Amino acid sequence: MWRCYGYRSMLTVKIPIAMGRHFECLFFSKIEEHSTDSAAAIAYETMQEWPRIKHELVGKQQLLTRTEQLVLRLSAHGATSQQAAERCDTSERMVNFHIGNSLRKLNAPNKTAAVLKAIMMGIL
Repeated sequence: MWRCYGYRSMLTVKIPIAMGRHFECLFFSKIEEHSTDSAAAIAYETMQEWPRIKHELVGKQQLLTRTEQLVLRLSAHGATSQQAAERCDTSERMVNFHIGNSLRKLNAPNKTAAVLKAIMMGIL
């Protein structure tokens, strides 16, 4: 699809984030091929911008309380609400309450989407 806009090459830069995930940046160019040096320069510039972008996202970490983050983190590792409740020494109903708050705050339709969004935002 990107070729129909006149772009001739694509460079992918993967920036590691939490929990073994990465943030992927795609750069499109009208140059057929990039030399190793030019590709490295683009990757370097991207890595230099990452702290600024991450700083902006860090402010969004305040969206979730510490408990909401913990419950989502446990969910990300595959824990059920009951297992998370046992781990947090609370009721399953309270865990579901925190999950509901997280869904609302992250504007996510379900727990999986909330976990993914929190990871992408650098909250988890």
